[in-house]
Amino acid sequence: MLAKAFASILPEMSIDEVIEVSKIYSIA
Repeated sequence: MLAKAFASILPEMSIDEVIEVSKIYSIA
């Protein structure tokens, strides 16, 4: 869910980058 939100906001980011960012936010 969160990864899809980031993907729609930042289409330039690769799927792997979106997943890493979503992991950081889920931990924080």
